[in-house]
Amino acid sequence: MLDKLIGAAGNSITVSSDENIFQRMINSVIGVLIGIVLFFLSFIVLWWNEGNVIAEKGALDEMKRAMVKVSAEAPSEKQNGKLVFAQAALKSPDKIGDAPYVKPGNYLAIERVVEMYQWIEESDTKSQRNLGGGRHTETTYTYHMGWAPGREESEKFHMPAGHANPPLKVEPKKGIVAKSSFGKFDGAAVLEQLKPTENLSITPDMLVPHAKPVAKKGAKPVADPNAPVLNKGLLYLKKNPAVAADALGDIKLSYRVVKQGDFTVMARQMPGNRFSVYKAKNGKEKFLVEEGRTTPQHMIATEKEAASSFAMLLRIVGFFMMWIGLNLLTGPLVTMLDVIPFLGTAGRFVLGLVWAVVSLVLTAVTI
Repeated sequence: MLDKLIGAAGNSITVSSDENIFQRMINSVIGVLIGIVLFFLSFIVLWWNEGNVIAEKGALDEMKRAMVKVSAEAPSEKQNGKLVFAQAALKSPDKIGDAPYVKPGNYLAIERVVEMYQWIEESDTKSQRNLGGGRHTETTYTYHMGWAPGREESEKFHMPAGHANPPLKVEPKKGIVAKSSFGKFDGAAVLEQLKPTENLSITPDMLVPHAKPVAKKGAKPVADPNAPVLNKGLLYLKKNPAVAADALGDIKLSYRVVKQGDFTVMARQMPGNRFSVYKAKNGKEKFLVEEGRTTPQHMIATEKEAASSFAMLLRIVGFFMMWIGLNLLTGPLVTMLDVIPFLGTAGRFVLGLVWAVVSLVLTAVTI
């Protein structure tokens, strides 16, 4: 099966491919092998998932019983090795920023998110089954410029000519403070559990000054023309700062941070006023951190809800794995029915409904 160029116009190209009944039969037989793997793998996923959610909730119930409330401002060595519940301000004497763009501030962690104005490829595929069992497929690739994280690999585009993206000049980056405290506890382990999620709106006073040195001795530096441009809290590294319109290769920087403030921790207390993961009797490891001051009951309930949501997601995944696997098993049959396209379409619809019911029953039984 080879792609054939149908036509190209501006920033789009359409290619077609044709498969005869014999090529499709070979592919459907390969699909049977994949279907067998998916079908049996779905049982493993479902079985593991149910055991995992039971273990997760069991560990949380154990934590609820074993937990000891302590004062983060007055740690006691008697609690070393125990699961403790503490509330305090997570803070640092240090400041952190993102040189050479953002001055250090009172953040615990800062993450630089990088987007580039670049070529983006999108595709739209349409297939038609023909009398005799063959299939004709047309795919249209369209190209437009827009903002996207990182760099789109334009060399892998279907039509790379005229749509080349430049190298990414600035990479994403994340930094955390070297020292932090949680009351009288070392805050490093707590900070490791947190991800920068709060968007940081950049203001002019937060920018690192950019000046371009001059060769003449004694002359004052002048403004660097390559300095970032501030617009609505975001930084832009533009090829031509004098042009307001976005251009290929322009970079946009946004930031997310973890700010200093009150947090609640449920973890194992270690010697040296440190925290570590708590290992339940069933082997599950837990280190719970929540922003603000909350209750143990709320923390446990939140974790249980998260475990239930994840379990439900995997149940859906397991069901679809089973359903897709069963459909692939009957692939050769519906491919033969495609000799008369109407029969193939009807066969897919009927078998799809049958396998959906079968998959639902087997999923429910496994759960």
